[in-house]
Amino acid sequence: MNKIIHLLAVIFIFSWLFLPQQIAQAVGESCTGFNDCDPNNMCVSTSFWGGKKCYPKIGGGCNTDADCSQIQEHLNIFGAFCNANKAVDGYPGSCDVEINSQYTCTWRQEMTTTNPEINSSNTTGGCHSTEQPGSNCDPAQKPSSSNTGFTNTRVVCCCPAQATIEPDKKADYIIPQMSIKIDTVKLSQEAFCTGTENSGECHIPWIAEYINGVYKYGFGIGGILAAIMLMAGGLMWLVSAGDASRISQAKDLILGSIIGLLILSTSYIILTAVNPELAKLRPIKIGEIDLIEIEGDSSSSISLDVPATAAFLGINCGQDSVQEIVNKSKGKVTYSQEKRTQRSTDNKIYFDCSSYASFVRECAGLPTITAYTGTIFQDRIKFEDNDTANLTPGDLIGWPHDNTPGHVFIYLGDGLFGDAHGGSGKEPGNAIGNNYSLGELKDVANRKGPGQLYIKR
Repeated sequence: MNKIIHLLAVIFIFSWLFLPQQIAQAVGESCTGFNDCDPNNMCVSTSFWGGKKCYPKIGGGCNTDADCSQIQEHLNIFGAFCNANKAVDGYPGSCDVEINSQYTCTWRQEMTTTNPEINSSNTTGGCHSTEQPGSNCDPAQKPSSSNTGFTNTRVVCCCPAQATIEPDKKADYIIPQMSIKIDTVKLSQEAFCTGTENSGECHIPWIAEYINGVYKYGFGIGGILAAIMLMAGGLMWLVSAGDASRISQAKDLILGSIIGLLILSTSYIILTAVNPELAKLRPIKIGEIDLIEIEGDSSSSISLDVPATAAFLGINCGQDSVQEIVNKSKGKVTYSQEKRTQRSTDNKIYFDCSSYASFVRECAGLPTITAYTGTIFQDRIKFEDNDTANLTPGDLIGWPHDNTPGHVFIYLGDGLFGDAHGGSGKEPGNAIGNNYSLGELKDVANRKGPGQLYIKR
């Protein structure tokens, strides 16, 4: 009997130490948490009373389209299918979503479950907080509504809500207030700007006006001091009583005050003789910082002859670095989603952000990408601050076209990023930016994007 107990104890210890403590459940099997499911799948609720099963996630493993249809039911993502071209560990395919650029809205399920035992109901799903009901959904992908028992499911077409974009606030200026007032210092009541509402390049005259006022004030004080010294020398001469040394001191005092007065009064002539620019008090010119303007990108296919485009832009593919490619493009690219990769009549070429990123990477000899942010960042690999040190020229940072217009930036090296952007970029040759910092990317992601940056290497 003792031998049997010892044998059972050894078997138990061996199992506890060496056998898996938890067997990953396959698609459709019950689970209590994510760790119960295969790494490619997830544990989701299937009923109001808390039942859960393992189902694939986008990018998760699948065997048939039926496996991916559960994504539609439980994640409100419609049109998922099992893509055999994207096999995942342990499965012949991966759940994917086909993008149809004709439709900008998405079908969502709104499920209301009633519990008669406690006389309560629970509604889940429906449009997200960043969406509003619309009609531009793909009718071929519309799921059917259902009413079974205590659960009532209806389908809603949800479109990205029109974001309320506040107009960019122009520069403000405050006229300096001096602690000690000087009568000769007269400051202008406003600065001159080349654009409306203090936009464009602003000319700030106050420092030049202050220096000019101080000069005039100093000239008056210098004249008074010279006159005092001149009178002091004359008085000393009068009371010298013929003393040769005191007369000599009086002469030096008078001569010095006269020379000082001459220098003070002719200083402008002296400065002009040394360098005319020294006598010109110019206003400080402060330029307006260009905003990164986001307008999204097109998902339509492009036909791009990279060697011909590079020759048109004066770029040497295979020789120029990513930064050189972007720098040489500046002044030659106009932003357009509809005309991307086409030539304009004013000797420019049209690009949007993703088609330009595709051109730059291919010209630099890097792996090619699909010219659409929804595909570039479909893996949703988050960019974190500690990833900065590992960036290499040609890496792409941005976010996909989802509830906000997508955008992609190109890492140039030396901590700088470039892009092809809309807004002012629609002006001929004005689409290329080439000196953005990571801080600026984060700012525009928070203001006009989802707030999260993603990376594609």
